[in-house]
Amino acid sequence: MDKLSGDRLIGQAKKQLEFVHQQKEVYDIQIDTYKNSIKSSNDLIIRICLEQNI
Repeated sequence: MDKLSGDRLIGQAKKQLEFVHQQKEVYDIQIDTYKNSIKSSNDLIIRICLEQNI
């Protein structure tokens, strides 16, 4: 993917992915946008926000 984007060094995405997933972040909402459509993801975010008064 780095080569296709044209604006990244080869291997940059992999390094960033490894860094991001080393962090112990806790998120209010986690959405799998790979498995869910945009509409489904959006509906889920809205539902969670309404339920949690976010």
